[in-house]
Amino acid sequence: NGQKIATQTDISNATSSIITEVLANRTLINNLHNIQASDVWAYGARSLTSSVTGTVDLSASSTQAIWDVAKANLTTTGSIGQQIANNLDATISSRGTSNMTAADVWSAATRTLTDYSTSSVASAVWTNAARTLTSYGNNITAADVWNVLTSSLSTTGSVGQQIAGLSGLSGLSTTTIASGVWTNPTRTLTYYGNDITAADVWNYLGTVIHSGSSGTWTTSLSDTQDILAGQTYRTTLYVTNSGNAADSLTPPTITIYDTNRNIVVNNVSMTKTSTGIYGYNYDVATGAVQGQWETIIQTQVTGGNTIQTSDYWQVKGSPAQVIITGMANTTVPTATANVTITNEGSSSYEYAYEWCVVSSTSNPCGGGDDVFYESAAKLIQPGQNWNTTLSADVPNAGSYFFKVVVYYGTESSGSSRSFTETAQTVTPPVTPPDGGGGGGGGGPIVSNPVPTTTPTSGVCNGADLNFDHKVNSVDFSILLYFWKTRPPFANKCVDMNTDSQVNSVDFSILLYQWGTAGMPIKKP
Repeated sequence: NGQKIATQTDISNATSSIITEVLANRTLINNLHNIQASDVWAYGARSLTSSVTGTVDLSASSTQAIWDVAKANLTTTGSIGQQIANNLDATISSRGTSNMTAADVWSAATRTLTDYSTSSVASAVWTNAARTLTSYGNNITAADVWNVLTSSLSTTGSVGQQIAGLSGLSGLSTTTIASGVWTNPTRTLTYYGNDITAADVWNYLGTVIHSGSSGTWTTSLSDTQDILAGQTYRTTLYVTNSGNAADSLTPPTITIYDTNRNIVVNNVSMTKTSTGIYGYNYDVATGAVQGQWETIIQTQVTGGNTIQTSDYWQVKGSPAQVIITGMANTTVPTATANVTITNEGSSSYEYAYEWCVVSSTSNPCGGGDDVFYESAAKLIQPGQNWNTTLSADVPNAGSYFFKVVVYYGTESSGSSRSFTETAQTVTPPVTPPDGGGGGGGGGPIVSNPVPTTTPTSGVCNGADLNFDHKVNSVDFSILLYFWKTRPPFANKCVDMNTDSQVNSVDFSILLYQWGTAGMPIKKP
């Protein structure tokens, strides 16, 4: 490469340099024959490799030397040897599956039950003569458990302390227990034994279900369910201290809210009726808003404490009875019902009511599918019956239901009646007969269409040809329409004497019954 060729002198000088290096490192080279296992494990950059992948060429003596390294010599932080030395539990070597016993399990402070089957664990536990319950001795017996002095059971809330507190029950009999329950002023009706009877419940006046407490003080408020508008609301408050009737520091005060949260009684003092017993009466107005009302009572007791007690109750209006006594008219286009509404309450009440005609009994009034709907209101005195006639427009014949609903507050009463609406027959213009007959003289001239009703009952009522219980000009017009026509007649009742003719004889009968409700014709 353009350099000079080495000479003998160059070679001699290089050889001299190698020999000098060897001689200078003779001691180090000689020490390579004395390498120890400790030298290997203490060497931070050591690695085990060989020409064969995955194998290490160590002699038996070298292997022995590696495992015989003292733990005290393994001081390099983070080395494998030091981690094994620090974490190895030598006592594990003395435990094996073959010599593991139930006693070994129970005497181990950190024992766990994991890899044993249920049957073998249970068997090992119960057959171990040295088993114990927590920290008690091996010879503990049932008597030792139950003979523990109650005075030593002082942990608040413990089972033993609570059992110890029941020692006073030993002297109670069935009679004294019952007496203790019923004479307790703060008792509540929740769960009693099977021997309690309905008489026991209802014979207790002032059943208490609303209460409050502060320390040894307890207040209980009598329960009220429903009050009719116009009646008197009465409530009683019971105050006790340590289970005995006691007066509060000041008379309890009562506040009453109506269903709209308007205050109707504002912080009024209750009246003391006996030691620890206070009462209050409130007259509910006839027109009071109905729904859920609330009573709140504040009671001041010792220690500057105030106990609040509350009760919810309902104000209801005077109930109403509703009866549809009959259908007065069921001919298209009108349906008329006779209705009676009775105020069954003890005060006058203005009832809102509605009536409708529907095609199904399940359809409510005002449901959007009414054939007819109307509403109104009426003031009715207590105990009074109000009889009225309610009319509805029914444009088509068919089967229907006439319904009436009366409201009193949040409650309502109703009545319904099924009926069949019949079609109305309209007659065309007629030409009056020429001259009168049979003492009747000439009849009036009729030139307008005359409605005629076809009877459905099969029973004629004399000259009442349209079945409106009146013999008048309408019946006369019907008679003229069929005058001297031939049978069969669409209205069979026009032939009053049933001689297959409509003539002066029938006209005479009509004149005879004129102004009456009609009378059936008796055949001779």
